[in-house]
Amino acid sequence: MSHLLSARVAVVIVLASALLSVPAQAAAPPSGLRCGGLSCQYTFTRARTASIHARLKATDRSTQAVTQLICVRIPHKLFAGLCAWSAAYLYDKAHIHLEEAVARDGCLVVRAKLSLRKAITFGSLPPQDPKCG
Repeated sequence: MSHLLSARVAVVIVLASALLSVPAQAAAPPSGLRCGGLSCQYTFTRARTASIHARLKATDRSTQAVTQLICVRIPHKLFAGLCAWSAAYLYDKAHIHLEEAVARDGCLVVRAKLSLRKAITFGSLPPQDPKCG
C-alpha cells in the first residue's frame, strides 16, 4: 500500500512541476490544451474524437492502442506521459467516456490536476459546449 502511495506522491510532484511551468492561455482555442492554476485539460475536436473511436474499434482495444490514439496526441509532453502511464489503470473509464462522446457527437476530454487521487481523468463534452470544437 505504501508503494502505491509513494507512486501517487511522485505523480503529484511531477504534475505540479509541469503545471506550474505552463502559462495560462489568454484566448484558448475551442479545443486543444488549456492550463491554468494547478490543472490542465486537453479537449479533442469532434472529428478527432470520432476518428479515435473508429480507429480504436478497428484495433484490439488494448491499453497500448488507447495510449497511441489518445495520450500521444496531447501536445504537452509531461501531460501526455502521465496520461499514458495512467491508461493502464483507467482504460475502462477512458473507453466509457469515448463511447459517450461519440454517441452524442461530442468531444473527448483528458484532465490532469494536482491531486493524490485521480490526477488524470477522462470525460466528454456535448457538441454545444464552446470548448468542443
